[in-house]
Amino acid sequence: MRGFYRASIGVIVFLTVMALVWPSNVVPTLGHNTETQTTAGIYSDYAPVGLTSVARNSRASAVYINVVKNNGNQGMGSGTYGIYRGFPVIITAAHVVSDCSAIIVSSYNGEMELGRVAHLDEEADLAVLYVERMRSMPQQKFKFITPKRDMIGKSVVYSGNPNRVGLLTIYGNVAGYSYNRMILHSYAWMGASGSGVYDKHGNLVGVVSAISIGRWLMPQLIEDVVYVAPIYYMNETVLTAALEVIHDAT
Repeated sequence: MRGFYRASIGVIVFLTVMALVWPSNVVPTLGHNTETQTTAGIYSDYAPVGLTSVARNSRASAVYINVVKNNGNQGMGSGTYGIYRGFPVIITAAHVVSDCSAIIVSSYNGEMELGRVAHLDEEADLAVLYVERMRSMPQQKFKFITPKRDMIGKSVVYSGNPNRVGLLTIYGNVAGYSYNRMILHSYAWMGASGSGVYDKHGNLVGVVSAISIGRWLMPQLIEDVVYVAPIYYMNETVLTAALEVIHDAT
């Protein structure tokens, strides 16, 4: 029985791939500027009109991220495409793209681009990839706004790829905060990591980071307790400098 418990703990630790740690520098929150090109044609296939505009933006901007780790293992996660200061970027979780030899970003209509890490903050679990402009995606602009920690009870939505089943749009509510993480009462599973989490105003407030581990007789994953890495821990100065270097080198 002791061996069974040890094996269970090992599997759970492997699956969650998470670490709750504490970043120190707080900078403004990242949001979407909706004053962009017409996206009706882009939305039509997989972001139906019946959804709210925020949910449609969430689906239309979501991407798959497929990675090859330096040890040869393969993995996948989710991300959000947009334009930051003129640069096409993908915002995702750091643990999705850390220690990788190859990163391929795919839109839901088949467009693929090579992703290059421009910013990686493992403490905050935030990362930004530089990609070539993805013509099949809405060219929405990211902007920085004032960070807040008063969202308890507020509704949020994200679109991503939990359990590799395809694009899902999932709603939830902010239940609380734990150190440097926002906690949602929602749903997530492996593959959803890096999905952009939006508030009801369309602001990108964070990315899916992890799910909780509970204990009753033995450790178990709690899929409806979702940890989110807030975007306001993104270091704008470092990010901009890195994007300029990568852009100039291409």
